[in-house]
Amino acid sequence: MSVSLRRLTVPLIGLAFFASPAAADGGRMAGWAAAFASGGAAAVLPAVEADLASPSPDPMAAGIWLRLEAALGRDPAASAARLPPVARRRLGEALHFDPAADARLLAASLAAAPPAAVAATGNAALLAELGDAAAVLGRWDLALDYRLALRAARPDAWSGVAVLLDHLAAHPSPEQRRRIATLASPAVPFDLAAEAGGALLPGDRLAWVRRWLIDHPDDAGAWRDAGSQLMALERWAEAADAFTHAAALNPFVAAGTLRATALLHLGRMDAARAAIASAAARLAPAGDARNRLELGHVARALAAAGELGRADGTLAAALALWPADPVLLLEDGRVQRALGQPVRAITPLRQAVDEGGHAVREAMTELVEAWDAAGKPVRAFQAYKALRRKGHRPDPALAVAAMRAAMAYGDFAAADAVGDKAEDAAPEAPDVLAARAEALAGLGATGRAAEKMARALRLAPPDSGRLSHLEIWSDGGDLPDLRRDMPWSAAVWHAAPPAEPEAELAAAPHLAWPYLDLAARAADPAAARAALDRGLAAIPQSLPGQRAVLLGQRASLAADDRALADLAEAERLGLPEGEVARRRAAIFAARGRWAEAAAAAWAWAVARPDDGAAMAALFGPEIVAQLGWPSVFTRLHGWVQRNPDDRARALEALRWQAGPGGCPVQAVAAAEALAVGDPTDPRVAEADRLRARVMARLSRLGTVRRLDTATNRLDIERTDGTRIRAEFHPRSGRLIRYADGPAWMQAEWQADGTRLHSLADAAGDLLTLDWQGGRLAGLRLTGGAPLHALLGPGGAPERIESDLPPAAAKAAYDAAAAVVAAWTADDLAALPELPRQDPALDRLTAAEQTDGDRARLATAIYLIDHIGDRRAYADEARARLGIILDRAMAQHPQTGSPGMEAARQWRRLALAAWPDGLNADASRRWNAICAWAGDPALDRDGPVPAQQ
Repeated sequence: MSVSLRRLTVPLIGLAFFASPAAADGGRMAGWAAAFASGGAAAVLPAVEADLASPSPDPMAAGIWLRLEAALGRDPAASAARLPPVARRRLGEALHFDPAADARLLAASLAAAPPAAVAATGNAALLAELGDAAAVLGRWDLALDYRLALRAARPDAWSGVAVLLDHLAAHPSPEQRRRIATLASPAVPFDLAAEAGGALLPGDRLAWVRRWLIDHPDDAGAWRDAGSQLMALERWAEAADAFTHAAALNPFVAAGTLRATALLHLGRMDAARAAIASAAARLAPAGDARNRLELGHVARALAAAGELGRADGTLAAALALWPADPVLLLEDGRVQRALGQPVRAITPLRQAVDEGGHAVREAMTELVEAWDAAGKPVRAFQAYKALRRKGHRPDPALAVAAMRAAMAYGDFAAADAVGDKAEDAAPEAPDVLAARAEALAGLGATGRAAEKMARALRLAPPDSGRLSHLEIWSDGGDLPDLRRDMPWSAAVWHAAPPAEPEAELAAAPHLAWPYLDLAARAADPAAARAALDRGLAAIPQSLPGQRAVLLGQRASLAADDRALADLAEAERLGLPEGEVARRRAAIFAARGRWAEAAAAAWAWAVARPDDGAAMAALFGPEIVAQLGWPSVFTRLHGWVQRNPDDRARALEALRWQAGPGGCPVQAVAAAEALAVGDPTDPRVAEADRLRARVMARLSRLGTVRRLDTATNRLDIERTDGTRIRAEFHPRSGRLIRYADGPAWMQAEWQADGTRLHSLADAAGDLLTLDWQGGRLAGLRLTGGAPLHALLGPGGAPERIESDLPPAAAKAAYDAAAAVVAAWTADDLAALPELPRQDPALDRLTAAEQTDGDRARLATAIYLIDHIGDRRAYADEARARLGIILDRAMAQHPQTGSPGMEAARQWRRLALAAWPDGLNADASRRWNAICAWAGDPALDRDGPVPAQQ
């Protein structure tokens, strides 16, 4: 069970005033919360300090004081010196005590405060902290005693309910389930939860917490738990709202970063930053502390949302300002490991350990694991021993990391020695026992190994990732017994399927439901459906999450309307949105309903943006035909950037970029990135092969003279000496500009490159696309053969308005549609022949080679006279005028050169382009022109205000 180290600092805080504790005073907490909300940490700190010095302090006062000091960026040890002596005594050893650093000290804290004694005082905060401390040591029976006492002490607080639900999920032994079942209540039917097995799913907890909130709408902890369950169900918008409620009710509830994480999943980066900045402003009103908090929380939220690339950049910026901040260093190490760069994680983790503070324990474990992940288990074990020499005592997590490192290079004796000391300190820690069993098995002590593994399995039944533990215990011989003893463990069912499944399911389908996952994959769909039907009949309605899972499994047995109905019900009951979308996409695809399959596949990729299978689904031929290459490749770009150091992800992206619809420049860029690194990596060879394929395809058009991955540009020279030039969008890889000799075509895209707005060409034609409600509703062509086509929902033209004869209008529309299709597909070889400039413009452009600025000015005037609403011509004209103006202003001639006429034409062009007032850049140029020429010289007929 993972327990926050910050929360673990509280047990001894509680012991410091255990002799005369007071029950939590809701009035005091409410007052502090109000002061915090209005004035931040500095406003509430004096009140908390006064409470610490009072005869009967609030049990939460010491913990809140420590959090406020840390938030303000101050050293609590130094701040404590200014407190009254009685307050300092109450803080006691908390300022120097890190319970996880010494399991013996933590065990002593538990011995000093037995559940019955603490329960008699009504000190709910201390009961919660001691329950978590007991769980860290694997003392599940003692943890349950504290948690049952907490539930009795705070019957109207969700926190007492939540810890029992956590306990059911972490240690679902039959005896403990029966004890918890005695607390059945209308909001949370613990008896049903205890009977249903170990799969306490988010849908179950969400249903229960919502029932609780009906009667307790001001319970901030309940709102926070609701948000957590909604995030597990991938319902990000609802989760953000729940965290907003929690923070509004009690700003001490750690909901800010969680809310930001939910907002990031929605793509609302600005809102996430604003939420974190607001929380940081309350915690640290001014100075470096506020900025440090803000950047740290942003980085954590980004990492939690899977945006590892942006998290890496944010941490780099934060560490540039605060290079010795241990929390930032720890987060940096974690992000580097998540990016697949364990070697890069070692330096910040070492520094975090040296800096000390409350992050040191996590940093030590991360450091040992980073060395191991880097393929250096010897160095990992040496790092562990160096930490021990410095006086650090291992907690269970650090000990297990060291044991696994030693076993990785075959030193099972060293691993067992570490395990022996760790077990002495934490005799009921299941991870320590399991790791020691592996070490003993490696030494050949199979009897002792079996005994340790049996204890580990009884303390914490394995998940599917620990099936090897079962083999150590019994070599498979006793697995049926284990399944009978622990029917709530899905891993046991998978490892030891029942000999008579029908009889087992009939006897206890509510316990055997994990096995139904296997039944759903059976060769006989009818038998699987019958098994799932029995499971659904047996599981109570009050466990919607479990029912949702079975409904989702039943939906996977067919692709009919019944399957869709099952999915709809599963979605309502709490099947995660990504899972619903995945199964729905498969059903629609099996039925050939590709528009709906594409929408579901897109929803799947949005709900699970790091899922490679979801990304691959978008590249299915029928799916991409519905979504379009621009949207799919933009999604691919985002998928890579979320974890830019993931070489496996980069290779998948290269495969897609090298295939149909891919961007050749981006494919080469991906191949070059993969070429950096270990030359023996097989991915390097495949990247070289794919790069060669892309270059061979381009060579069929001519000789590649330039391929610039920094600017996304490509130049190809034909055998006749003419050149093809192409420029691509940096995200979607779609064409922005394409020139074939003197002919050219240019596109205007939506900012992210997913939606084409217009195409202009050298002949003066402008093709504008009309989008309505997310679909292409019309095409408008102006220039040589004007027309306006209105498109129906299926994309076919419903009406074509043109002065041309009907057949000619239809042919013009077909040609325009073909250009759009070829342009968005980015197949250079498939692009239609580009229209040529008219002879007059050709002559003017050629004259620039000999007549310089005068021909350039004549060309610009010609373009302006033929612009209308053709933005591509406007860009070209402005470029020509800009050259003339820059030269004229640099040489200072106000008359006798093309400069003055260029200024007048620039004004004419600016008034056409910005009728509501110049933008900032154009306004600056206008002011420079006026200063050079003088206001009267331009014959202005009124000011040109800048846009605000």
